[in-house]
Amino acid sequence: MVNNPVPLTPLEKHLKKMRTIYKNRRNAMVESLSYSLKARLSFQVPKGGFYMWCKINERFSSTKLLQEALKVGVSFIPGEGFYSTSENKQELRLCFSQHNQETIIEGICRLEKSVGRLSKFKLSNPKRNVKPII
Repeated sequence: MVNNPVPLTPLEKHLKKMRTIYKNRRNAMVESLSYSLKARLSFQVPKGGFYMWCKINERFSSTKLLQEALKVGVSFIPGEGFYSTSENKQELRLCFSQHNQETIIEGICRLEKSVGRLSKFKLSNPKRNVKPII
């Protein structure tokens, strides 16, 4: 029996590194959403890919939320574009592959403010210890 592991190829090393980076970004988004918007958005933690699929638990569309979010520099894809009918107006897709963890956290904070502006019910969150990245 050989005790020496086979060395990783450059591609395998790169893939291992990128999997860790994307997992950390996904986890930052999940934690931030859970902290900031758990009562207002439903989501499942993805096991792969680069996106989180969310559903708004309030009575406004993801397109309306996008209009508010763009005012504070946050963008996402409304869920309507992924269906042949326009029934799923409260769903949205968030991407965690393009930005670092700090930017993701800041983006979720801004998204929370946008949701708050559209919401009938204001939720109070404790003050965050997050530095803006702008």
